[in-house]
Amino acid sequence: MIHTNEQLATWIAGEWAKDYFRFDDIQADFKVLSFVRTDNSLCVQCKFVADETKKGNDSESLVLFRYDTENYDGFFPSQFQIVTMEIKYTWDDSSGCDSLASGYNEEDVLQDVDYVDWDDPGLSDEVVEILLAGLDSYAAAETLINLYDAKAKMPEFVPKRLKKYFSKIITEFVE
Repeated sequence: MIHTNEQLATWIAGEWAKDYFRFDDIQADFKVLSFVRTDNSLCVQCKFVADETKKGNDSESLVLFRYDTENYDGFFPSQFQIVTMEIKYTWDDSSGCDSLASGYNEEDVLQDVDYVDWDDPGLSDEVVEILLAGLDSYAAAETLINLYDAKAKMPEFVPKRLKKYFSKIITEFVE
């Protein structure tokens, strides 16, 4: 069987979604860039946007601001990762490879990670919307108002791309 980039992207995303250690790796924009099939193996190059904070990393370098501790736990992230990786999938036989059967061996061959902030052009507007949809806008709005007086003036640390979003959630919060 001849595979396509789109078919492999759907299959890999589905496999990772079922994996306890990988289910939250992909935050947005997962795509297969290329692949090479050799006998019963597929070597796949893929790319996606990840959020290290979903793995419990709360390093200050990843924090734009922490939520008001009086009412919330957590923080609003300052950056994300664009991950490019090469993965080799190997089956016992070529029919397993043809059908993308379970029971394969997966090996991460190569990984490259670029850290990007909200204003980085590597994040499309569509990806930014997806990332924002997964965040706690209520906690962000209340924190910005109560700790940073954002109702009067947007704080300087807010990335340009987020100013419109924050203005909107602050307006919705006070109404």
